[in-house]
Amino acid sequence: MNNKDLARQVVQSSSFGKTNSAYPGQNMGLSLDQVKNLVDNAKKVQGVSFTSAIGTVTPNIQLPATAKMIKGFCFAGSYLNTDSFDLLINEEKVVSTGSVQAFAANTGKPLNAYFELARPVASSTAITLNYVSTGANTVLFQVVYM
Repeated sequence: MNNKDLARQVVQSSSFGKTNSAYPGQNMGLSLDQVKNLVDNAKKVQGVSFTSAIGTVTPNIQLPATAKMIKGFCFAGSYLNTDSFDLLINEEKVVSTGSVQAFAANTGKPLNAYFELARPVASSTAITLNYVSTGANTVLFQVVYM
């Protein structure tokens, strides 16, 4: 064995059992496939900020093509207590004339920081939010997905 091979062996043995910074979950004893699965199934948040006006506003909501399932949603920002919304997923009315105040993160204080609404999605899933307000506000709508 030459000096170069001995040096490689020393380096490899010194890193055995250490954290792999490219895939940090491997230091917990997970395989590379298990780490990738963990990352794929982690919750992510897609938010859209928009300014409402008197009447109905329909902000553009796009989830990434890698999204598999909607886990829930919530509102934040400066909405009016009288604001309402309709939420449609693929033309199905999931929430009809919902109260924005009831689905706001700071008033309902849901356990997960969002209100659960499980829906499978695909890259072609259309999410439509029709926001009805009686004044101008800056509103944040967040969708939690996997």
